[in-house]
This record gives sequence, C-alpha cells and structure tokens, in this order.
Amino acid sequence: DAVLQAQFRGRGVAWMFAISAINGLFAVSIALLIVNLFQPGRLFLVPPLSADAGAALTAKTKGWGETLVSQLPDSILGPFVSNAIPAVIAIALLVGFAILAVERSPGESRGDAVARLRDLVHLLLQVHLKLLVWIVRFAPIAVMASVAKAVGETGFAMLPGLGAYLLTCLSGMTIQVVLVYQTWIFFVAGMSLRR
Repeated sequence: DAVLQAQFRGRGVAWMFAISAINGLFAVSIALLIVNLFQPGRLFLVPPLSADAGAALTAKTKGWGETLVSQLPDSILGPFVSNAIPAVIAIALLVGFAILAVERSPGESRGDAVARLRDLVHLLLQVHLKLLVWIVRFAPIAVMASVAKAVGETGFAMLPGLGAYLLTCLSGMTIQVVLVYQTWIFFVAGMSLRR
C-alpha cells in the first residue's frame, strides 16, 4: 500500500532507500555497540550445550552465499508459509512496483481496474492492521504466561537476564529515536526540535 500511495519517482525512491539503509545501519551499529558494551547475555543462567548439540549447530552454519540463495522462494506463496520475511517484503515491493508500472504504461486505459486493485490492497492492509491491533492487545497476556511458565520451571534465576534484555532493547530504541531520528529531523528536514 505504501508503494501505491507514494507520490515520488526516481530520485525520491533512491532517497527513500538511502534513508532506510542509513537508519538500518545506525540501528544495527547501536545494537552491536550496546550488546558488546554491556553484554546482557552473561546474566542468563543457561546450562551449556552438550558436545553433540554444539557440533550440530556448527554443522548447520551457512556462508553468505548459501544464506542468500536459501531466501529465494520456490513459489510465490512459499515465503508466506515458511515465514521468510525478506522474501515476503521483496514480493510485496515487486507487486507494488508492478501495479504502478501497469498504471503508468501507455496504451489502453486500465484506470478503473487499477483503482479497484488499489482499493483491494488498501482494504487488505486495513484488515491486516486490525488483526495486528488485536494481537498487540493480547501480547502482554501471552508474555506474562510465558514468563510465568519459565519462572515456574526455573525459579526467579532468569529474571535478571530478562531485565538486562529489556533494558538493552529499551536503551537501543531510545538512542535510535533521540539521536538518529532527531538528527534527521533537525539537519535534513530543517525543523526545530522544539516544535
């Protein structure tokens, strides 16, 4: 839906991808910095892996090329079934760009058909967002049940690790919002931070 609603072309698309890539680079850099600086995983009291389990994990390690090739879908519906998020995003972008290309191509008029297709995509987005709202409303109950199960099985020994994980996530998101996004707003958009 975002691709269909966008009003920019050429340079604007390149600018959008550049901003997204820079934001992603900063997010990953901040995450790696925080994790390596504070090492929140050391507070998790997890028993070490057995030699067999460690060997099995090492045997499953793939290189970059194999990982990229494994993301290529066998069918158009395969990524949705196997939860391959990068392939799902690529398919969504390609479908959106294809609809735009059909709409803007010279020749016979397809205005009504494309408008109906846009309406359908927008309706499906609204349904999806409503489902997400419901999931988000029930997520705290699921998290509470999961933590209660873990505490029931292992005692309170895992709570410091969960607290460290929570603080690490919150600090990373706070740094991203306060430093990176505010820098974009001030320097690129030219807006005052006081507004």
